[in-house]
Amino acid sequence: MKGSTKLFGIVLLTFLLSIRANGTETNSHVNALDNASSEYAVCASYFSILSGSLKEQEKSLSDEYLRVSEKSMLSAVMLAKTNRTQKMATKVTLARYNSYLKNMMNEIDLSYSNISILLNQHSERCKFAIDSPKEFLADLTG
Repeated sequence: MKGSTKLFGIVLLTFLLSIRANGTETNSHVNALDNASSEYAVCASYFSILSGSLKEQEKSLSDEYLRVSEKSMLSAVMLAKTNRTQKMATKVTLARYNSYLKNMMNEIDLSYSNISILLNQHSERCKFAIDSPKEFLADLTG
């Protein structure tokens, strides 16, 4: 997973640099990247809850989802830095993560037995964001 995290970071960085190198970084691009940051924070929350739901039965799978949650958080911070300082990007991302986490836990009535609600709402989009970051970002930035 470490190698894939590095590759993921390289893909994101390459995408961001290509926008700047082409001189196409506009307010709409910055807004789209900020929206992507928010979506990665959603995914971080989702994967974190998924990890928690599996902790007792499937420890190794739970650990894998926790790593994916961390990767999503790193991506969210990296994208939030497009128009913020590192410190502010971290604060904003953490606030988003906590808000989404709280909302999702309320959505499943604080019970992992209702995890199918979150699976239905977030699994496809978050899988796409993690597995195909370049395409995911291209969809958002047009």
